[in-house]
Amino acid sequence: PHEGERVRELEGALVTGFQLSALSGPLCEEPMEGVAFVVDAVRFTGSPEEIQGSCDNYGPWSGQVISAVKEGCRAAFLAGERRLVEAVFDCQVTTQVDSLGKAYSVLSKRRARVVDEQVR
Repeated sequence: PHEGERVRELEGALVTGFQLSALSGPLCEEPMEGVAFVVDAVRFTGSPEEIQGSCDNYGPWSGQVISAVKEGCRAAFLAGERRLVEAVFDCQVTTQVDSLGKAYSVLSKRRARVVDEQVR
């Protein structure tokens, strides 16, 4: 088979490698969001007989492709502009008027942002 057919035979391994890299990113081992990877080229080295013999969907070569794609995606992510996404917690805090200063002190230490304040 020619290279196009070989790529189709390994498509599952390519997709699995990408999914594994996106499932646990290189920064905090947390899932990546909003990331796209572009495959410019796929190149096979070795004789056509060697490649044909190892190009099955579940063989050892498929596992090597998964590992290579996963590590390649992680390296590409680290080479580009990256950022961490921090979780946001929306809550309502109720306190006595005399404890308001202490509440603001605790919130500021946690990088909180007070959106609205109502005195009752």
